[in-house]
Order: sequence, then C-alpha cells, then structure tokens
Amino acid sequence: MHPSTIIGDAKAKVASKVDHTAGRACAFANRVVADVRSQFMTDEGVPRLERIVPAAMVAVGVLGLLTVSSKRHKA
Repeated sequence: MHPSTIIGDAKAKVASKVDHTAGRACAFANRVVADVRSQFMTDEGVPRLERIVPAAMVAVGVLGLLTVSSKRHKA
C-alpha cells in the first residue's frame, strides 16, 4: 500500500469516530434538554409554575451567596 493511502484511511477512520462521538453527544444533550423541559413544562407547553418558582428562588439564593462570598474575599 502507498503511504498516502494509509494516511487517507487513518484520517477517514478518525473522522468517522469523531462524527459518531459527536452524534452520540448531540443525542445525549437533546435527551437531557427534553427531560429538563418536561420537568418545567406540561405536554401542552404550559409552564409548571409550581416547579419554576422554587427553582428560580434556589438559583437567586445561590447567586446571592456567591456574590456575598466574592465580595468578602475581595475586601
């Protein structure tokens, strides 16, 4: 076999593996997004406020703690 053929075959194998891995990662990400969305939206697309409000409050609390903590370290 010619070296350029070997190199071409190796490149094709690597590209195939990368495409396969990227495809699996994309499918996984789509599945996670769909799972999270189903937690916060009904099947009809209506927001579930009983889940959104507590999650938002936790996020605000965490951001507040991080802000206070970073200000203490700077002072």
